[in-house]
Amino acid sequence: MNFRTMLVDLREDDARDARIEAAAGLALLFDGSIVGLTATGTQLEPYRGAGEEAGKYAALAAEHYAVLRDLVKQAAPSIPIRQAVVEAEEGWALAREGRFADIILPDAAVHR
Repeated sequence: MNFRTMLVDLREDDARDARIEAAAGLALLFDGSIVGLTATGTQLEPYRGAGEEAGKYAALAAEHYAVLRDLVKQAAPSIPIRQAVVEAEEGWALAREGRFADIILPDAAVHR
């Protein structure tokens, strides 16, 4: 079986670097690509202060992408990466985006 598209949960925890490195190893082995997932944890709704929340989520997404980019670059610079930012709880976001991936590397908290 070939794993061409790896979906990696970019939630900040002790295992995030290991998830990204594992995805990079698989992508290198199978000539695949990595999709990093940033789940905002909530759906943004129009209300007062929504702009502030959107800014917070944009900063979170930028930080997550920087970590993904830097770790993959160290492992294998030729691996294509992209990021999916989903306005949903982490489990729902993984389920939604996981439909398009060959393998999912989730945060352990998803299974609690």
